[in-house]
Amino acid sequence: VRTVTQISGHVLFLKNGQSITIEPIVEYAGNDAVYFWRIDGKTVGRDKTYTYEAGNDSFTFYIDFSITTDYGSDELEIQVDIVSLLSPKILLAGGG
Repeated sequence: VRTVTQISGHVLFLKNGQSITIEPIVEYAGNDAVYFWRIDGKTVGRDKTYTYEAGNDSFTFYIDFSITTDYGSDELEIQVDIVSLLSPKILLAGGG
């Protein structure tokens, strides 16, 4: 399982058959935070992190992540591209 905390441009590439855990960095959440992960409008998670397991089909879909507290809310849409091959990528710590 690969863990992701930063996603460049809100697009995530995942190879067929792989699993990925998305751990967003959430500021000012507090103990009253309520989290939702949705795919096609259906709630698929209610924790701060979400793990997705890709099957063998290649396709694109969107995951919506939202957080609500007594002081407001925020949301983020993540595009996920399931592909058969991934090209190499070099990342530097603290950047991407």
